Amino acid sequence: MRFSIRWLKQYLNMDLPVDEIIETMMMAGLEVEEEIDLGMRSGKIVIARVTETAPHPQSDHLTLCKVDAGGEPLSIVCGAPNVKAGEIYPCALLGATLPGGMVIEPRKIRGIASQGMLCSAAELMLSQDHSGIMQLPDDSPIGEPFDFIVDIKVTPNRPDCLSILGVAREVAAMHGKKVYPPKPRPKEMLTRVESLVKLSVPARNQCPRYTCRLIKGVTIGESPLWMRRRLEASGLRSINNVVDVTNYVLLELGHPLHAFDFDNLAGGEIRVRTAETGEKLTIIDGTEMTLTAEDLLIADANRGVALAGVMGGLDSEVRSETTNVLLESAYFDPVTIRRTSKRYGISTDASYRFERGTDREGLTLALHRAAQLIQELAGGEIARGVIDVQTAAAERPPIVLDLGRVNRLLGIELTGTQVADYLANLGFEVRGGSAQQLIVSAPSHRVDVSRDVDLIEDIARLYNYNNIPKTLPRTRCPIAASSPLHAIIEGFRDSLARMGLFEAMSFSFISEADASRIGFDPARQPRIANPLTVDQVIMRPSVLPGVLAAVGLNQKRFESSIALFEIGKVWPPDSKPADPDAERWEAVAVLTGPLPPTWSAAARDCDFYDMKGIVESLISELDAAPEFEPLTDSPVFHPGRSARLLVKGQTVGELGELHPELAAALDLRGRVYLARIEMNKLAEVAGGAGRRVTPVPRFPASDRDLALVVARDLPVGQILDATRRAAGAMLEDLVLFDVYEGDRLPADKKSIGLSLRLRSPEKTLTEDEIKQVMDKVTRSLEKQFGATLRS
Repeated sequence: MRFSIRWLKQYLNMDLPVDEIIETMMMAGLEVEEEIDLGMRSGKIVIARVTETAPHPQSDHLTLCKVDAGGEPLSIVCGAPNVKAGEIYPCALLGATLPGGMVIEPRKIRGIASQGMLCSAAELMLSQDHSGIMQLPDDSPIGEPFDFIVDIKVTPNRPDCLSILGVAREVAAMHGKKVYPPKPRPKEMLTRVESLVKLSVPARNQCPRYTCRLIKGVTIGESPLWMRRRLEASGLRSINNVVDVTNYVLLELGHPLHAFDFDNLAGGEIRVRTAETGEKLTIIDGTEMTLTAEDLLIADANRGVALAGVMGGLDSEVRSETTNVLLESAYFDPVTIRRTSKRYGISTDASYRFERGTDREGLTLALHRAAQLIQELAGGEIARGVIDVQTAAAERPPIVLDLGRVNRLLGIELTGTQVADYLANLGFEVRGGSAQQLIVSAPSHRVDVSRDVDLIEDIARLYNYNNIPKTLPRTRCPIAASSPLHAIIEGFRDSLARMGLFEAMSFSFISEADASRIGFDPARQPRIANPLTVDQVIMRPSVLPGVLAAVGLNQKRFESSIALFEIGKVWPPDSKPADPDAERWEAVAVLTGPLPPTWSAAARDCDFYDMKGIVESLISELDAAPEFEPLTDSPVFHPGRSARLLVKGQTVGELGELHPELAAALDLRGRVYLARIEMNKLAEVAGGAGRRVTPVPRFPASDRDLALVVARDLPVGQILDATRRAAGAMLEDLVLFDVYEGDRLPADKKSIGLSLRLRSPEKTLTEDEIKQVMDKVTRSLEKQFGATLRS
């Protein structure tokens, strides 16, 4: 918000240097984003009166001016056509630096010395007006520094500071003072407003309160200089005296107003209703809007006349021929205004304030203030009374403030009197509850205050953060035990990164099409109430869409070798997004493209067994043995190149090549290999295991190879599992080192080669003991699978 420090000072009732005001605003939490010194800091731009004028003897367009700037009379050469004796203007003295960087130096203009410069609004960066120098009101104090402009950043939770009154309240309270709002007393005619205006509010939820007043017989004209200059300093252009008043009060008190040409309201009626789908409205800038049923509309008896809280309508705006003005002051639902503003991409000073929350109880002050100013500046008569239609406001319960908690959180020692004074200066009503408690009621303009910590924050600001001693907080920091699930998640993250995969992070929201492609019903997924885009409408049932989108994005940027993983939360079908127990964790890894060459191997494309090796490594870290079964019925995985992952007999995921149809739908190139692991299920079946550490063996191992002929369609995994069971505790390691299918064997047979490492932790195994184990394995495989030793 941009404003003039001179205007702010009129509310402060304190003579503070400009730098102290800025420092106070910063300590109050109002960040100053821009400063424009117009003399209050440098003292080089002052308010001056031209006492005499004479033509320049060497020019037909220059004027010689005698200027009273509060000291010795100055001689200044001026080229502006509007300079007049007796008028007041801003004057840049010698040595002044203007906002644009121009330095005022002594110089001769057509042979005559000029001791300064009379300034235009454009030269002071107050407007784009280069047509002449900037005339000031007749009561401007001669010789005083002209002004200082600041632009502050107000956080979204403090809409009460979006006004001169709000900023002044904060600055004064930081200095132990109070400010008081104006007390307008408009002069009213005998005729009551209810007899002239009809008001109805069908949309009570979107407009909890609507008030209006009627001013008859106004004369539209130019606003006085003092108002125009304050609006210009705030970055607003003067329109006419009535519209300027509404903008002036908006800046002064922070509540948006709107003025209607009453004669253009059909039936003298105002109806606050929601728009009909497809209803048209032409707003003040000439844009024709096509509205939706979610928009709030101000209408007369026949049509819409304003987009509530955002912008007025063209047909009902105040023009030069307007004589009767209906003045609106209302409280609109912030969410409704925010959605309308975002929907049409229209942000105005009014919508900016309404969508953050305005003062519902203080809106009548703005209404009376504006009515009185319009009467003073445009004449006319104000109809008696106010039409006020409102729903009952929810009562804000008082806040119990514990003094011990205040001092404990801030690390200081404040008395109840000090705390009460701080809060009272900000407009809070404070009552004593007990020796250690205060009962505090927040003023209506503080919509951000609902808890004791909100009050404590205000107390800290007024005490001044710089005065709070630097002490270490006394807190207990209990270390929460890590759950098996989160221990596995963190372990997987570390392991996958060590294997060379990069971690991806995708949105938890996906489109309905994404869910359908991976086999989920979008109708059963939790939906986003207010999605940002059509691609983010439901909560994801799997991490897969985000990871596959990342693969596609990398391929479009000519990356061929891609290795990614993501471990994130997912929401199963029919779950509730607000239910933390419904959330599940899922890990997805993806490989595609060539593997980089090493000193011992040339580059090659990754395959199923690379992904299988990654999965086996992850599961082995849990001291569990992964098992695999063929997977043929998944919309995600290739029906002939995929497997179901089991741990201790329980299915915990899948791995394999991406289904060709899904790859084509996502426009992915090459073979893509995936693994998906349900982390919650994995933690349930293997979460308590962890990796076992065994001592260095004291006795030697014995390696034996076994060549078997088995059915060609028999999964090798079943052979391996049976071998482990038969060998028992003596088996330290088991490796498949060969698979042969060819002319030397029948067409329905294959040969596999197994390498077994046997070891006892207690002694060196004898040949007889080794033979017993190998015979037991051979008999078991023959009995279960008909396996025979290959000769």
